[in-house]
Amino acid sequence: MSNRVILASASLGRKMLFEQTLREFLIEVSHVDEKQFFHPDPRELPRILAEAKGSEVSSRFPDDYVLAFDTIVFCEGRVIGKPHDKEEAKAFLRFLSGKRQSVISGYAFFHRQKNIFESGSEETTLLFAPLSHTFIETYVATHPVTKFAGGYAIQNDDQFIHIEKGSFDVIVGAPMQKVVAFLLKEGLQDLLLPGPYVYRL
Repeated sequence: MSNRVILASASLGRKMLFEQTLREFLIEVSHVDEKQFFHPDPRELPRILAEAKGSEVSSRFPDDYVLAFDTIVFCEGRVIGKPHDKEEAKAFLRFLSGKRQSVISGYAFFHRQKNIFESGSEETTLLFAPLSHTFIETYVATHPVTKFAGGYAIQNDDQFIHIEKGSFDVIVGAPMQKVVAFLLKEGLQDLLLPGPYVYRL
């Protein structure tokens, strides 16, 4: 049986979080069609999608630890996922401008051969500064906005995002406290870089 850790995500942000936490890991992207999933409580969707992604990758790598995630932005009762194109990203940013919102990151951890499964979600509340037309146009033109829930990605020098409650890594897309706690519980401390972990992108 293997102690390899697989990140089941193509997200550059999650990869960077893992690089600041683990000595080594692999990346395998799931083949799950996210559009087929629905839940009457949208706050449950990130956990459900993480479970689906992790299960699919774990079925291909049953001897490895598979860690999967999904993230949504939730604002005024509306789920904001990844924009389909730059115009939709602009619409998302106009909608989110000046508003309080929640970023919910679901997680699911698997090791099929060891019959291990753990899942849940973490939430961070943040407030957007009012965004001007010029700012939105420039931001969309200079960032890969279709890769991010809400059309934005938090960076260390962002002036328009204020975290009110929660953590930076949840906005990036992976609750790293949960990751570290899980790996320690599984006796994989040798895979972890020395803490404390202060995440930067």
